Amino acid sequence: MLNTNEVRIETNTECMYACVFCPHSTKFIRKQEQMSIDTFKFIIDKIKKELPNITDITISGFGEAFHVSDWTILDKIRYGKDSGYKVHTLSNGYYLSYPKVDELIEIGVEDIRISLHSIEYESYRKITKAPLYQFNNVMWNIKYIIEETDMNLILTFDIIPGINDNEIEQIKNRYDKVATIEIWKPHNWVDTYNFRKGEIIKNTCGRPWNSPYQIQVDGTVNMCCFDYNGKLLLGDFLNQTMKEIFNDNVFLDLKKHHKNGTLEQTNYICKNCDQRKDQTDIIIYNNKFKKNDRLNRTSTNYAKI
Repeated sequence: MLNTNEVRIETNTECMYACVFCPHSTKFIRKQEQMSIDTFKFIIDKIKKELPNITDITISGFGEAFHVSDWTILDKIRYGKDSGYKVHTLSNGYYLSYPKVDELIEIGVEDIRISLHSIEYESYRKITKAPLYQFNNVMWNIKYIIEETDMNLILTFDIIPGINDNEIEQIKNRYDKVATIEIWKPHNWVDTYNFRKGEIIKNTCGRPWNSPYQIQVDGTVNMCCFDYNGKLLLGDFLNQTMKEIFNDNVFLDLKKHHKNGTLEQTNYICKNCDQRKDQTDIIIYNNKFKKNDRLNRTSTNYAKI
């Protein structure tokens, strides 16, 4: 079993953006769908029964959680909160609205993380392929959260050379009072891209020991949030217990190769993953944590790894 207090639940695999650093619009082959409210409740209830050490639920995954296709998202978040969990949310910000933000505050979510990437429309368009009205809506929603609410806001930016790398100081100055600002070099989504270069230098990323549990939209469990096509499936939480899943041969074999440093001898996607490369320069700016400290925390509830 994993040494974690967090479960991440993917509630939607649809997204309206086509970001240049994200494989959703080019490489994603899983079905674009929404998790039903009944399935979500079943999963939460099962977590409660099987994983008493879990305190945090993160609504995330390879899609936009607040996409208009999922009209039950606020009900899901409320159910997670009412079940006694701290709930974290991620979004690109477009389908948020003032009433939705107000309801998220009323529900009592811990935070909302918005992937913004640029504060200039032309750069935003080049990165996300989004039209002006979407950019404006995102910026209005962020302005509302900052000026009119006490929501714990996290803003993240991926810096793409030649597009938005001239905005770093502007970003820092504009959002200096935001609870958390994170500016990164984009990752490679295992080995889909080549943003993070260099040789593999680590036997393991540590995820077979310290990763949050990852439940995909169909209830299956995979090892890693970077595994966007679910190639490294461990089991099915709708039909198995977590104990069964993490005592199965797939996980035990994966963990063995991570421990022994023999991933290159396997067909696991981990063998070429950028998370095993040198990561000392991937954080460009963080206003809450020192760089080394941030690298040793999860990207959702900031728990120590």
